[in-house]
Amino acid sequence: MFRISSLELALTCGLIVLVFFVPVLISRWYAQINKRLNRIEKKIDKQKE
Repeated sequence: MFRISSLELALTCGLIVLVFFVPVLISRWYAQINKRLNRIEKKIDKQKE
């Protein structure tokens, strides 16, 4: 049987969390920034008219 230490288990779980959740968080953050930029562009276009 393998003897897995708690440190190895924590590192493995941490890596899995990083691989799956970090891209999701980055994509959500990018989408929020994109929405804000679109709103600002619309306001600027309205002011120019």
